[in-house]
Amino acid sequence: MKTAAVVLDTAAASKQRGDLTLILIGCLQAQNGEESAIRRAGQELYEAVFKYYTYKQWDKWPAQLDASVLARIPVRTNTDDRYFSDTMQALPAHGYTRIFENMILGNDKIDVRLNFDYFEMKEKLPKHELLVFTGPIDAYYASLGMPKLEYRSLTFEKEYHEPEGGFYQEALQVRYPLFLTLTHEPAHEHTGES
Repeated sequence: MKTAAVVLDTAAASKQRGDLTLILIGCLQAQNGEESAIRRAGQELYEAVFKYYTYKQWDKWPAQLDASVLARIPVRTNTDDRYFSDTMQALPAHGYTRIFENMILGNDKIDVRLNFDYFEMKEKLPKHELLVFTGPIDAYYASLGMPKLEYRSLTFEKEYHEPEGGFYQEALQVRYPLFLTLTHEPAHEHTGES
């Protein structure tokens, strides 16, 4: 509800909380992303948060997307700001890179191959029980004859800020639904990573 309190005034946020309960209980099957978001978050939050942010991410208006796309975004009637509602969740103390380094490096049962074209070499690879493809996902699906995936790529710009007495921003991710170019801004100091 913190988003509602920021976007709307406190009284409206309180009303929104009541509206959300009704929306969550009594909605019919949404036909598209717009209907899904409105039924789950209400018209005001849809306009303030979901509508333009979704367009920036997909280059399509929510009404042009399947309902499942916006249905996966959590909408809560409490102050839990985590993406998932799992009881136990955490970010790795030394980052995801270190986790994979610890799992893979030095393990003689794992063969890592870098900087080669999988599609040119796949018939020459040794027998294996499991193969993890980490190349361009579009290329993998195209090799199976599937249509091009619909998504937009992002441009990452790294900045370093050294704030006095605290964090540069109050949360790990700050989203900008209305800004035309910036979608979100992560602050890695919240993860313990540098």
